[in-house]
Amino acid sequence: MTRLFHVNRSPEDFRILDEAFSRYSQILSDAAERGLANGDPIMTEIAEKLKGLDFADDP
Repeated sequence: MTRLFHVNRSPEDFRILDEAFSRYSQILSDAAERGLANGDPIMTEIAEKLKGLDFADDP
């Protein structure tokens, strides 16, 4: 966690942080998909609201 607060990060710090955030992102994605698969009402509501979003300039 300390690497996150360094002002002058080394290439190794960036590599480790990228890996950590990638893993965290996967955990969140897995949890969301599991919630949807189980019919969680909150996840279903969020998914429905996200379907309605449209950003023309979003890659």
